[in-house]
Amino acid sequence: KKSSEQNMILNYVSEIEDEIKMKSSTMLIRDENEKIIGALCINFDLTSVNIAKNFLEDISFIEENDSKEKFPENVDRFLEIMIEKAISIVNKPINVLAKEDKIRIVKYLHENNVFDIKGSVQIVANHLNVSKYSIYNYLEEIRIDSRMK
Repeated sequence: KKSSEQNMILNYVSEIEDEIKMKSSTMLIRDENEKIIGALCINFDLTSVNIAKNFLEDISFIEENDSKEKFPENVDRFLEIMIEKAISIVNKPINVLAKEDKIRIVKYLHENNVFDIKGSVQIVANHLNVSKYSIYNYLEEIRIDSRMK
């Protein structure tokens, strides 16, 4: 950018040896007759700034994708999300789930420690249209199966 009096050229890019980028500003020095008798040039090496800029871009980069992590507002909502996720793995409507499908759902929830939450057995049972005793039986089958492997 040149000033209105044409005495300063500010913030232009220059290079040293085609490698080092510089931010430069030049002020022309004139005598009483407005003849240029010198120039004051200030150069700022941008290497460190570019390193910092690249670092900040790298650490602040967020890959855009369709799956965004959701943080539930309370334990009940967390249970709902986990149950929905477990049911989606089976990919069948609740009313057509076989016992093996329900065990698979319970196994997923067990592996994700859902049953450590007080009251979760009854909530899962309600979602799967079974009794809480069925959930306990599924958990026992999962434990027996894991011991056999």
